[in-house]
Amino acid sequence: MPGAGTVTARFGSPRRGDGGSGPSWKGVFIRAPAGAEVHAVGAGQVVFADWLRGFGNLMVVDHGDGFLSVYGNNEAVLRNVGERVTA
Repeated sequence: MPGAGTVTARFGSPRRGDGGSGPSWKGVFIRAPAGAEVHAVGAGQVVFADWLRGFGNLMVVDHGDGFLSVYGNNEAVLRNVGERVTA
């Protein structure tokens, strides 16, 4: 887990209010208290670190082999594009 908090949606679970026939969640959504630290789930390189409409302060880490992790709605982004991160 990238940080302490409550999982509010899991990958593949149906979105609320769609009766199960609509799209499913495409990630794991964690509600954490303000100021909580967020850590990368694995080593990789930051490929996006900026504000993005609908996601707030967003960071995307490329872990290689087609795997990305996305961290949105952060209070701040503390890494820059091109930086390497560890788990």
